[in-house]
Amino acid sequence: MQLLPDYPPQWQCLLQNLGEWRGAFSDMSPTGVLLAKRPSVVTLEALDDGTTIRQTIRVDGSERVLVYRTLGRGILLFADGAFSQGSLQWGPFGDFGAELGLIQGDDRVRCAIVYQNSVLDRLTLIPEQRPVTKPLPTTYPLVTQLYPDWRTPAALTGQLTLTWDARTAHLHLELDAERWTWTGQRQEGNYYDGQGYRWLPLRPDTGVFIPPVIPRGQPFLLGLVWGHQGLLRRYDAQGAWTDLTQVRSVQLVSACAG
Repeated sequence: MQLLPDYPPQWQCLLQNLGEWRGAFSDMSPTGVLLAKRPSVVTLEALDDGTTIRQTIRVDGSERVLVYRTLGRGILLFADGAFSQGSLQWGPFGDFGAELGLIQGDDRVRCAIVYQNSVLDRLTLIPEQRPVTKPLPTTYPLVTQLYPDWRTPAALTGQLTLTWDARTAHLHLELDAERWTWTGQRQEGNYYDGQGYRWLPLRPDTGVFIPPVIPRGQPFLLGLVWGHQGLLRRYDAQGAWTDLTQVRSVQLVSACAG
């Protein structure tokens, strides 16, 4: 682990998301079945010399406006604009969830994951694009970890490897000295389940890795993979949010068959 004391401030990371993002909110069942697709335009504008952000959300004819001058404790952002916002603490009852967003230049993929009474209730996948902006230099660490207590970010060594075929899915995570391997069996079409987690392909290049039921007394994570990027929001055995990890070295060993 290498500390990153010169990592950009969180507000500066938020500014990487400025612009007009056009896409669609794809509402999905817990098994990845598309329920509805709603056209969307999400605009983030900088006001007052960049000290205020106005967000306008237009989805399927409705409009909502939000204004930000500070960031809440439930959100963390990376230097390229990737982010996650959501619950700080899991509890066995009531609503719980998070949104994870990855960005690549002027393309962005977000996914909202919502639980009800610890059981996966629904997902919303939001692929978006904005007009061409000035590209950022890609000089970030391959694996970066941020913390909700705002301690100094860290660069980690490691990788995330994802392999799947028509029958099984295999995921290998290695971060510094931490190693974790998961293998699932195909169920219900392109739907994988095993060891308390599910790998759920949402598009050919996008999927989520999540528990269908959040386990009591065990650490867990919510993960989004898009292309060669991954985002992991992790919680400890007491249900407290511990860190957010961006992996820019995802290895897709094979394509999803079947």
